[in-house]
Amino acid sequence: MTIRPLKEAVLSIGEKIHNGAFQVENALTTGAFAVIYGGTRLADGLPVAIKTLNKNAEDLDPMAVKRFEQEAAVIAHLDHPNIVKLLAFGQTPSGAMYLVLERLNGDTLHQIIYQGRTEDRVVMRIMRQLLEAVEYAHRELIVHRDLKPANIIVTKPWRRGEEAEVKILDFGFAKILGDMDWKAGVPLTLANQAVGTPGYVAPETLTTGEVTPAADLYAVGVVAFELLTGDRAFKGSGVELAI
Repeated sequence: MTIRPLKEAVLSIGEKIHNGAFQVENALTTGAFAVIYGGTRLADGLPVAIKTLNKNAEDLDPMAVKRFEQEAAVIAHLDHPNIVKLLAFGQTPSGAMYLVLERLNGDTLHQIIYQGRTEDRVVMRIMRQLLEAVEYAHRELIVHRDLKPANIIVTKPWRRGEEAEVKILDFGFAKILGDMDWKAGVPLTLANQAVGTPGYVAPETLTTGEVTPAADLYAVGVVAFELLTGDRAFKGSGVELAI
């Protein structure tokens, strides 16, 4: 698709997008780079999540638009029950880019961890799902690079002790190790630049910037520790946490 300038391009509540297929309804979360809205697929009333870039995203990261486009391509390429599904990707006439994703109404693992430790059997089920999804992505030559509790969500409202089905979100920092027909090999980071969230980034990624599938496995291990203990594996902030 042709990417138009992002400045001042935003979605509006009530706006219909993707040739009128979806309607934007309410803001759910706002981050530094993106806003996620609740919405509806008008043909059948299916609730959806609509992710769009903040209008100042390019000021924070000149590669924000390319990352967003790559995230759409990666999620569209992946087909696994424990990876969020993409329903549509496009750009409004005003220039606002959007991803339409399946709507998942459960808590993230970040929210669950702060409620205390999770039962061993529940953690084992969650880990099995995560490892199967990560193994599948790696077979497709995709490394997530930002696995953390906030990017893993329980698919529906959940009470402690219940079995949980989870899905991996947010492939904005994904690394493509091989060929995907669209734009494989386009570098979205500087040479030897580490990306990810301090506390979940593998040590070798921090020291060399090298990205391998092992980086995702390290992050899954950290998530397992935090679920089992109800506490952070590494404490601190910023550079202190990173090292």
